[in-house]
Amino acid sequence: MFSLIFKLSVIDPYQLTAPELTYSLVHPLVNKYTSIQEGNLSVVFCLLLNRVHFLRDENVTTAPISRSRADLCEILATRVLRQLGDDIYRLAVAAATEWPVYNGADPASIAQLKQERNDDLESHVGNAIELAILSKARKFIKSSACQKLIRAIWR
Repeated sequence: MFSLIFKLSVIDPYQLTAPELTYSLVHPLVNKYTSIQEGNLSVVFCLLLNRVHFLRDENVTTAPISRSRADLCEILATRVLRQLGDDIYRLAVAAATEWPVYNGADPASIAQLKQERNDDLESHVGNAIELAILSKARKFIKSSACQKLIRAIWR
């Protein structure tokens, strides 16, 4: 019985792009995050940061669900970045700007991290492309918007 419930709570990455979930889950979230992105270009970075967080889940009972969440974050980041595909400047800001990793974190969590690590957390910055590489977000990196930016940086 437990294995049946456990399997039902996990979504295969290919199911996340099925029409049913695309129209009921992915499209509404993409629309929401695209509207947020109009004033705040860190949305793609935040989605990929959440992907990294979910992939680090090592708990046996929650890791499969976290993996599904990580896959959904990659799909959302890819589709939100795609919305900026026409404007290379905004595309570069969204994917290559370094953002503070711990910005907006709970003060108690930051205090605990400072005690554990004994370093300056404000110096921890990253960008969306680095997080995509770190989390092995291959679909994000292979997306046309990301490839357009990588070609622009390379030249």
